[in-house]
Amino acid sequence: MAGGAAGGVVVGALGSALASYGLRALTGMELGRVTGLFEGMVLGLAAAAATVVAWRLSLARPVAVVAALVCGAGIAAMTAAAGGRFYATTLAILEWRFPHSDLRMAGVGSALGEIGTATLEGAVFAACITFTNIIAKSRQI
Repeated sequence: MAGGAAGGVVVGALGSALASYGLRALTGMELGRVTGLFEGMVLGLAAAAATVVAWRLSLARPVAVVAALVCGAGIAAMTAAAGGRFYATTLAILEWRFPHSDLRMAGVGSALGEIGTATLEGAVFAACITFTNIIAKSRQI
């Protein structure tokens, strides 16, 4: 599980740095606080936890994916409620800062709200990572 958290830290930190610095280099504008290290860590940990549970309990693939959906959704909802931001929120900030762009996140955000959007994002992320790990392990990749 430490590997999942560490991977999330690396991906979250790199993604955040590249997005923030790239946007600043291209436009001269600061984006503000966006998805980063912490959010990457918690989602990586949620996906790793779901994968470990699926392996240890020898869960069928559909059950493992549902467990990952629940795990990812729960941790993402708690993180968003505590002030964490996920990519959908970051994209909404981009849309707000660049109103003439073709980016349209307002419909998703208004339908689900920030915590709902983060919950959906966390659920899908954890389920995809868990499913991929289960497939890779079954094929001995």
